[in-house]
Amino acid sequence: MSRPGLTRRKLIGLAGIGAGAFALGQYLRQGQPLGTDISELLDVSALASAPGYPSEGPSDAPVTALVFSDYACGVCRRTEPAWREAVAEAGDTRVVYRDWPILGEPSRQAARAALAADRQGVHAAFHRALIRSGRLTESGIRAALAEAGGDWARLQSDLGKHGAEIDALLARTARDAFQLALRGTPAFLVGPIRIEGGASIRQFAEAISRASARQAPSSRRNFARPARRADPWEHDARLLPAGPARPAAQRPLHATVPP
Repeated sequence: MSRPGLTRRKLIGLAGIGAGAFALGQYLRQGQPLGTDISELLDVSALASAPGYPSEGPSDAPVTALVFSDYACGVCRRTEPAWREAVAEAGDTRVVYRDWPILGEPSRQAARAALAADRQGVHAAFHRALIRSGRLTESGIRAALAEAGGDWARLQSDLGKHGAEIDALLARTARDAFQLALRGTPAFLVGPIRIEGGASIRQFAEAISRASARQAPSSRRNFARPARRADPWEHDARLLPAGPARPAAQRPLHATVPP
């Protein structure tokens, strides 16, 4: 006896159920504390104090937040206003930009330009302009630099003179992201609180508050990648670690890029 196929009405009903489940998941996530305290696993202070990276905020702030982002990352773009507002409300947080270009060569060129722009003292304005536009062509990068008040010829000169230093900063960020077991962008290290994916203003504010109440120990232990159920909404990109390919059941739900 043949079974009837799915009708259009049934398909619409299933889509509605799926959308409702997605919305419920978002609602429940909003009510949960954000991130994981990794102060017992890593020397967080060594990551926060790594030299050469652009930063904003007081150097003696009680909380340092590392922002791992990619200029081609849509979730990074949508999340930025939330963490910025939380930082502004806290008023005692230093932000360190850790450009992590994992979405291809345009991302890498944009990240290199951002680090070169820091040598002109315009990184903060350049970052805001470029993450907002998401245009990673040469004309888009030029426009962001012009909006920031930077000089294109100077940027090209700095890329030539300091290219090796810039590439070393990007390489360290990639190693630190691996050490933190980050799986994609955006990601954050707020004091000892590791956060993956997007979040609300309130959640970021709570993470800053939790971080200010903790002291990260200097001792370092081996860090094992935690088991965690995939949450496909929260990352724009996920990474596969080096080594043999994962079984199909373990592969990320979003597009992957090589490390």
